[in-house]
Amino acid sequence: MFTNNLKSKIISAILLGLALGTAATYAKAEEVTLKPNESWSGTLPISKTLSLEGRIDYSKPAGANYILQVSVNGQVVASPLTNKGQSFRYADGRTYSYLSSAGSWILFYSPDFSSNNSTAGGGYQVLTDPGQAYRYTWDVSALTKNATQMTVTIKNTSPTYSIVGRLTASEASTFPIKELGNCSSQNECKKYCEDPANMTACTDYGLKMGMISPEDAARAKEFSDVLKGDGPGACKNKDECEKYCADLSHAVECVAFAEKHNLIPSDQLGDAKKVVQALQSGAQLPGGCKDKDSCENYCKAGAHATECIAFAEKAGFLSGEELAQAKKVLPFLEKGETPGKCTNKDECENYCKDNAHLTECVNFAEKAGFMTSEEATLVRKIGGKGPGGCDSKAACDAYCNKPENQNACFAFAEEHDLIPADKLQQIKDGMGRLRSGIGQMPKEAIDCLKSQLGDDIVSKIENGTFTPGPQTGDTIKNCMAAAMPQIKEKVSSALKMATPEVTKCLEQGLGQDGLQKLESGGDMTPEMGDTMKKCFESMKQDGLNRLREALKSMPASAKQCFADKLGADTIAKVEQGDSSVELGPDTQGIIQSCVESMKSGMMQQMQTGLEQAPPEIRDCIKSKLGDIESKVQSGAVKGQADIQTFIQECMKNFKPQGIPSPEDMKNYKPQGVPSSEDMKNYKAPDAGSFGPPAGIPSAPGGAPSDMCANFASVPSCDYVPASVKDLCEKCKK
Repeated sequence: MFTNNLKSKIISAILLGLALGTAATYAKAEEVTLKPNESWSGTLPISKTLSLEGRIDYSKPAGANYILQVSVNGQVVASPLTNKGQSFRYADGRTYSYLSSAGSWILFYSPDFSSNNSTAGGGYQVLTDPGQAYRYTWDVSALTKNATQMTVTIKNTSPTYSIVGRLTASEASTFPIKELGNCSSQNECKKYCEDPANMTACTDYGLKMGMISPEDAARAKEFSDVLKGDGPGACKNKDECEKYCADLSHAVECVAFAEKHNLIPSDQLGDAKKVVQALQSGAQLPGGCKDKDSCENYCKAGAHATECIAFAEKAGFLSGEELAQAKKVLPFLEKGETPGKCTNKDECENYCKDNAHLTECVNFAEKAGFMTSEEATLVRKIGGKGPGGCDSKAACDAYCNKPENQNACFAFAEEHDLIPADKLQQIKDGMGRLRSGIGQMPKEAIDCLKSQLGDDIVSKIENGTFTPGPQTGDTIKNCMAAAMPQIKEKVSSALKMATPEVTKCLEQGLGQDGLQKLESGGDMTPEMGDTMKKCFESMKQDGLNRLREALKSMPASAKQCFADKLGADTIAKVEQGDSSVELGPDTQGIIQSCVESMKSGMMQQMQTGLEQAPPEIRDCIKSKLGDIESKVQSGAVKGQADIQTFIQECMKNFKPQGIPSPEDMKNYKPQGVPSSEDMKNYKAPDAGSFGPPAGIPSAPGGAPSDMCANFASVPSCDYVPASVKDLCEKCKK
C-alpha cells in the first residue's frame, strides 16, 4: 500500500531542483535505447546543468556496471554529481562509487526506473539519496564557456547489454512558479506541496520539469486519494491503512480500495469479496473474530469446527465434494479424534505423509468414510506404497498406465495377492488366445491394440514378453471381444486347410480332445496356442517351398495373376526363399483363382487354334493335348508356345491337298512358260514396258497363283512342311 515515502520523495526532488536553480525541461521526452557499443549525439541549448536518467535494460534488478560515458562539446563529463552523493550503498551493505577511474558512470541493471529506489530491488535497493538511483545531474558550465550551444554525446560501452536513457537540459529557474501556487521561494514551494490538496499539482510540475520519473508520477496519481487523506478510514500512510483494514468490520471499504488500486492478487481479492458478501447478507464472523489472525486461532479449536464450517459454506469457501468431506471430518474435529489431532486439511495431509502414521491415518480414513474397507485393507497390505513408490491412487494409476511400467505393476499385484487367483488365470488364458490368434487377427483388432497399448504390442505378444497391467485388462478384453468371432473363423479356416502333417502335429501336441475343442471353436489355453503356432509354422514353410517351385514353371500370365493379388514384393520374397513371408488362409483361394484364370485362357487359345487348323489334323492335336487341366497344373503346358509345339508335331507328316512335293517341283512347269530352247531366241522388251512373260500369272508375293491356291485353307505357314514354307509365305504376302 502507498506510504508517505513517495510524498516525501516528490517534495524533496522538487526542492532539489529549485535549490540547483533549475527548472528542467525534457530535450528528449521519450526513452532512448542504445544497443551495445552504440552512441547518441544531439545539440541542446546552452545550460548550466545537464541531467539524465539511465539504466541497463534487464529483466530484474541485478547489480550495476560502469558502461555509461557522457561528453559535452567533445569533453568528457567527469565532474561531481550535484543531485546525489558520489557513491551509493546497497541494502545488503555493499558500497560503490558512481564514477570509475576510467571516466565511465555506473548504471543499474533494472526493468524500469523505480525498482532500485524501493524494496522491489531487494538487496540491490539503493539506500543512499532516496529516489535518485537512476538520475544523474552535473554542472557543465565549465564545458560550455564561450559556446552558443552544447553538443551532448552519450555512449554505451557494453559489448553485451543495451541501456535506456532519458536526457534533460536545464535553464535557470525563476520565481514565482505559477504551477505551484505562485510560490516565490523554496520554503513557500515546500509549504505548498506539503498540503495534500496540492499533491497532484506538485506531481504534474515535477514530471513536467524532469524532477521526478514518470513511474513515481504515475504512482502518486494512483494514490492521490491517500495523499489527500481520503484512504480507508482517512488513513494517510501504510501503517494507518493496515491497522484500519485489519479490522474485518471495515472489510467492505478496504476491499473496495484494494480492488481500485490493484493491491492484492485476483484470487485473494475473490476470497475477500466472498467475506464481504457473506457479512452483507447477515453472516457473523465465527466467535466474533475481528481479523485474519483471530479468526484462524478461533477456528483451530475443534470445538468451533461446526460454526467455522457453517461460515465457510455461507461465504462460498467450501462447496461440493470439499464441503462434503469437511462435514465427514466435522464430528472427529469436535471430539479431537483426527490423526495427530490435526485441525485443517494441510495439517492432516502433512501428518499422514509420514509412513509411521500409516495405520492411524488409514483407520481414520476408513472410519470417516473416505476409504472403503477393501481399500483400507489393500493400503495396509502394501504398506502405503505401490509400484514405483506411488503413494496415492492418482499417482499409482499414472505410473501403471505407462506401457513401460505395466510388467512391474502386474508383478507387484501378483506378489501382494492383489489379483484374485481366478482373475490371474483368466489373464493368463487371455495371453494364450492372444499369442495364437495375433497372426490371424483382423486389422481392426490390431489397430485397436496398437492405439491403446503401443505400436510394439504385436511383437511383444508374439514373443511372450507382454504382460497386461491392471488397467490394460479391460482394453485387451474389449479389443479381443470385438475381434474374437473373426479370429475363431480364421482359425477354423486354417484347420480345414491343414495338411495331414499339420493335423498329425496338432493331434500329438493337443490330443484328440484338444483338437476337437479347437475345431468346435472352443477357447485355447496358452499351451494350446503355442502348439498350434508351432504346427502351422511347418505347414507355412512347406507351402512357401511348394509355391516357390511352382513359380519356376508357371506361365507368365499366372505369375502375373499372383503378383496382382499377393503383391509383387511378396512374390519376389517367395522366389528368394524368404521365410518371413506371411501367407494367410486365403492364399489357397488365390492360387485356385489364378489357375482357373490361366486354364480358361489357354483353353480359349487352344480352341481358337483348333478351329483354324485343317480338319485332317484336329484329332491329332486333341490326342496330344489330352487332359489340358492336369497338364496346366503340372506345368507341362505353360502357354500358347506349348500348344504350337503339339500342332507342329501333328503337321510334320501332313501334306495339304494339291501342294506338290519337292520332286514334283523339280519338273513343274506352269502352262505357257517357254522352255529353255524357246528362251534362247527371246528378245527383252524396251525399258519401261518390262513385265512378266506372257502367259505366267503371279501372286502378289511373286509365287505362281495356281500354286498359291493350295495354301488358301492353311491358317498359318507354321502348319505346313518346312520344304514349302517359303512358298507358303510368298503366297500369304
